[in-house]
Amino acid sequence: MEKKYDILAIDDEKIILDSIKMIAGSEGFTVDFAMTPEEIHKKIDENTYRLILSDIMMPDITGFEILEYIAKKNMITPVIMTTGYSTTEYAVKSFALGALEFLPKPFNYDELITGISRGIRCYDFNKLEKCKLEFPPTHKRLGKYCWLNNQTSDGAYQIGISPMFLKIVGEINEIQMMNLDEYITQAASCGKLIAKDGLEHYIPTAFSGRIIEINEDVASNFKVLYDSPYNNWLYRIIPTDYDYDYKNLT
Repeated sequence: MEKKYDILAIDDEKIILDSIKMIAGSEGFTVDFAMTPEEIHKKIDENTYRLILSDIMMPDITGFEILEYIAKKNMITPVIMTTGYSTTEYAVKSFALGALEFLPKPFNYDELITGISRGIRCYDFNKLEKCKLEFPPTHKRLGKYCWLNNQTSDGAYQIGISPMFLKIVGEINEIQMMNLDEYITQAASCGKLIAKDGLEHYIPTAFSGRIIEINEDVASNFKVLYDSPYNNWLYRIIPTDYDYDYKNLT
């Protein structure tokens, strides 16, 4: 008989699995474990989880292979990738293969709980919306959270966040944005949303580049994002490596 768990944690280090169980359990989430390819496939095939947390680099299987396995099964369970080898390349590849989050190790209590919170809400959203993730044809996306709009007349591009990101973050109290001329890196943070429940959610960016304009309408009144997130961009940027970044978008 299937035993219900909220989370499947996948890692080859038991100390990491014990840490996830302790932290998630303190917030009332139940955690199942898997360490080998056979165990991972068996548990994914035979159980329904609300969230999967997977390490990227393991001796006999990679987190990327797990993402591809889950995609072939058309599962709605979101996946958060964890790794001690935190590189832009890993983060971008994780998002491009369908991961919901990229969480570098060592993560702290707040980082893990925030990620789990988004993941559980994403699962509930997927069940309700039947995995619909519709972006306008003028927009390209990296993962499920962030987008890039068509080129504007001065060679700049608009970047923003998706309705899904807003839904799983929940009600917002504050938005913290970056400054003009700052440089942002694809898949990294370009700002932060402070939710009403106190959790802080970093805003991932779909593209790398230098910020040449901040959307002051959003900066002064973030609630406009709820009205039309695909029109209310966050920044206009000048890309620094267009060809490399663009190939990671869908």
